[in-house]
Amino acid sequence: IGELLREWRGQLDLERLHLNDCRYLQWKACAMYVASLIDIELLANIVETKSLTKGAKNSFISLPAASLRMKALEDRLGIKLLCRTSQGVMPTPAGRTFLQHGIVVLNHMRRLECDLHEYAAGTKGLVRVFANTTCSNEFLPPLLREYLVLHPNITVDLEEHLSPDIVHALSKGSADLGIVAGNILINELESRPFRKYRMVVITALSHALAGRESISLEEALDFEFVGLLQGGETNHACIREVAYSLDKQLKTRILAHNFEVQCSMVEAGVGIGIISDFSARRYATSMAISIIPITNSWAARDSYVCMRRSEELSKFVKDLFDFLASREVPAAVSAKQSLSLMSYGYGRA
Repeated sequence: IGELLREWRGQLDLERLHLNDCRYLQWKACAMYVASLIDIELLANIVETKSLTKGAKNSFISLPAASLRMKALEDRLGIKLLCRTSQGVMPTPAGRTFLQHGIVVLNHMRRLECDLHEYAAGTKGLVRVFANTTCSNEFLPPLLREYLVLHPNITVDLEEHLSPDIVHALSKGSADLGIVAGNILINELESRPFRKYRMVVITALSHALAGRESISLEEALDFEFVGLLQGGETNHACIREVAYSLDKQLKTRILAHNFEVQCSMVEAGVGIGIISDFSARRYATSMAISIIPITNSWAARDSYVCMRRSEELSKFVKDLFDFLASREVPAAVSAKQSLSLMSYGYGRA
């Protein structure tokens, strides 16, 4: 209001300003300031977590301050944005409309901040890439190296996430590109095929399964597993589903933080593991592990590079999307090759 009054100072005698004029200025100021970015982000976090407490925590705001902010926002708009239900705090129809537009504003501001930051650092572009563990460890390093050599002014921010979380991040605008695998719904995203690979069982050379030509997941459930803490959650969810359908338990002895630790534990005889054939072949060159193809159709994985269907994406985001989708890659190791690796023990194929 003060800024508007100062703007009109040369045109109006403020001492003679009528009450209706003041109310008009107040209405105009409120119309100009619907919500701050903090309010929008707070509302988005509350809706995502279905909790005012968790939403405030994720926004790094105290609970009383968050409650006051939401009340002030609703008072300014004259409508309710949130309501409490048995399922938690949910958005009203007006709240969903507000959030739909608010997320667009947040995405634009984040993109503006990233772009300006990179210009200040002497870099022209930043691409945020989320990928599942197998793709980020096995396939992306050589491709990104080639891309970055061709584009010295571009920076890539690569993070590992589960495939469902990647799709969610792309939809929200938290990521520019994503690489997902498995039965993931990506209908709302633009996607192209990336890599095909298979999941295999790995065991120590002294394990009872070593030397098998193939194995079903049902058979593997009779043995103890070495799991993967981050990227293996999706695999273990599938394994748990099979175990539940067969009235069996998934016996996980230990969870490793990465593929190398997982393979080391398998080599030491702690249990068996399930990883991609590419990862198994790489670690079999330096570790005494046996590779056994899985016969279940679940083991065959198609991966896709994805991005939002939007003209708002930067040109270098689309360039990286086209680059990753167009690069030919070696075919995944076949079952015959896997058997060859298994027979050598250390994978000298």
